[in-house]
Amino acid sequence: ISNILNTGETTQRRVRSIPTWEMLARWDEISKETGQSLGFLTAELHGRISQPLFAIATALFGFAVLISSGFSRFGTWREVFAAFATLLLLDSFRAALTDPIRDNPDMWPLAYLPSLVGVLLTVGLLAYSSGPNPLRKRAAA
Repeated sequence: ISNILNTGETTQRRVRSIPTWEMLARWDEISKETGQSLGFLTAELHGRISQPLFAIATALFGFAVLISSGFSRFGTWREVFAAFATLLLLDSFRAALTDPIRDNPDMWPLAYLPSLVGVLLTVGLLAYSSGPNPLRKRAAA
């Protein structure tokens, strides 16, 4: 097995193996060491922070869909399917935002946009399911 393994010494670290705290402290040095652009490092760093936030937002969105669907004899398969399709769209949106961040590091807030959209959808669904809609009452009056 040892003959198959590559035993050549590499002096260049990969960006994925660099700790986040080190990326925050030595931004320019890491860019020179790894040969990656600042945009690539920006996308990696903010991706590490935004991915857990996106996981929380998707879990909350799933909860909000189940709460807002109510009870039905036929189940909640339509709502679950709609939530799954929405989460697929949000994840595709998140993946599509990586390239603009790599091209222009100043666009780093875009990394957090899918999480924000997920939280806003969650708040909207919970507000809708919390009771009577005040907008419908005004329209009826």
